[in-house]
Amino acid sequence: MKLHAVTLLILFAALACYGAGYGGGGLAFVFLAAVLEAWCWIRVVQRPRTHRAAHAIGLRGSPTQRR
Repeated sequence: MKLHAVTLLILFAALACYGAGYGGGGLAFVFLAAVLEAWCWIRVVQRPRTHRAAHAIGLRGSPTQRR
């Protein structure tokens, strides 16, 4: 759930930068917003790495693994 919170924070930061950039703040804010938005979409589309790594070494489904 923490990963979703971080992704939402990145998205809100991007929206704030878009607002500041288009509201007369300059091109730097628009560029920063585009970078933050791209980072947000990468986080949304990309699979979590921990599950792939755990599955690859056989830890997934182990009775000793805690959630």
